[in-house]
Amino acid sequence: MRRLLVALPLLLSGCTGDDPTIGRPEDGPITGAPATEGLLVTAVEYEFRGAPVLLSAGEHTFTLQNDGEEPHELYLAYITGPQSIEEIIELPEKQASKVTQAVNRVEAEPGGSAELTASLVPGRFGYVCFIESPDGTPHAFLGMRGEFTVE
Repeated sequence: MRRLLVALPLLLSGCTGDDPTIGRPEDGPITGAPATEGLLVTAVEYEFRGAPVLLSAGEHTFTLQNDGEEPHELYLAYITGPQSIEEIIELPEKQASKVTQAVNRVEAEPGGSAELTASLVPGRFGYVCFIESPDGTPHAFLGMRGEFTVE
């Protein structure tokens, strides 16, 4: 279980707000003017509400609204392998880095909100919260994880 704290945060540590564009190496950068769509994702103990299931390719702004009593974050990663997000968070760091590509992350304190904007290419994306609960369990292991598909 603690591998999660090492694997994906290190993977995602390369995230920058400067260039959240992600794509497969053979795709190259996204070109043209993608459509912008605002998405409200609400975080509570221990779940995300309103997370997308299916999105169109292009630029999307995610607003993380924290309606919980604890801090929450939204880590967003492109899934390049066949594993589910549940399987990925259990993988050792080296294996997890082979099946994911960091996109971006955002954190919100209780009662607060934060935004991240990313240009998304077709494929599968996972999202998790790595903040630990009072007993030390990462929120992702308590249900704060999920996936969506971009077409």
